[in-house]
Amino acid sequence: IIVLPLNFIIDLIVVVFALKFIRNQNIKSNAMKCILSVWILGFLSDFIGTVFMFLPNIIDLYTGEWWYDNLVTPLFLNPFSNFWSFVWGTISIVISGIVIYFFNYKFSFRRTDMTEIEKKKVSIALAVFTAPYLFYLPTEWFIK
Repeated sequence: IIVLPLNFIIDLIVVVFALKFIRNQNIKSNAMKCILSVWILGFLSDFIGTVFMFLPNIIDLYTGEWWYDNLVTPLFLNPFSNFWSFVWGTISIVISGIVIYFFNYKFSFRRTDMTEIEKKKVSIALAVFTAPYLFYLPTEWFIK
């Protein structure tokens, strides 16, 4: 419940500051026209990254001990604990970031009066600043 409004606020802040940074003339109007779509598609993008993050658990059904010991367990307990889990977590975040960029550029800004280059710049800002970096959070901190 806390994540929903917090995520909305973060998305709104990033959109507004990105529009200010690129000196858009209609910041309030453009932000209001796109924020709901940015917020919803941001959750969808995070979900796509989460699916990729969860994929090692599914693959684990068909692999051996190495996969479980070096990827599945460390990925969910502490992605920084070894190289392979860090790389997998990073790829998951990058996938979410790419999807955030694509969704926002193609869908969220359709009703705005932003130019194509402005749409690209704001989409990049959203991808960089709202990617799900919490994938790196070591959950072992909370279970031990």
